[in-house]
Amino acid sequence: VFTEFSLSRGVRLFLYDPLQQYTAGAFTYLNNKSSGMLAVEPVPGDLLYIEMQVPSFVQDPGKLCVGTVGHAFKEDGMDSRTKDGWYGLSGSCNPDIQCFDDPLYELVKHAVVRIVYAGKERCTGTLVTSTRNDARPYLLTAQHCIKTEYLANTAVYFFEYESPFCDGPD
Repeated sequence: VFTEFSLSRGVRLFLYDPLQQYTAGAFTYLNNKSSGMLAVEPVPGDLLYIEMQVPSFVQDPGKLCVGTVGHAFKEDGMDSRTKDGWYGLSGSCNPDIQCFDDPLYELVKHAVVRIVYAGKERCTGTLVTSTRNDARPYLLTAQHCIKTEYLANTAVYFFEYESPFCDGPD
């Protein structure tokens, strides 16, 4: 989570692993937010490179400060298909979408969002729109998931999230 993120036009930011098999970015001035923060998706591996490219014509590159770095650890004995140790902690009201063979579920599953905030906590949400049907997207989640604006600014949202398993290990 970049707690200060305000890039000038022309500046590009990339995150990648040592072998450059996974790259996130380019992040640019278009990613600047009113909060001045930017949360980015996890990069697999034990080492992360942050590369800021500043062209010679840019007088002031802007601001960039790494505020928080999250890291997930694979637990001993964990099934290789398991994404994390959170499996089994959700309530019975959170079934895997793969457990249903219903066209309606196939339609609504596209609104499911996985939320990772503060570099570690996880929740889900649902995309909804207003009663005006004006296609303006809102994200509905539980109050216990994101209690403050600060946590919302540290969140990364994974749209169309679904487990590949029915009652599976992730």
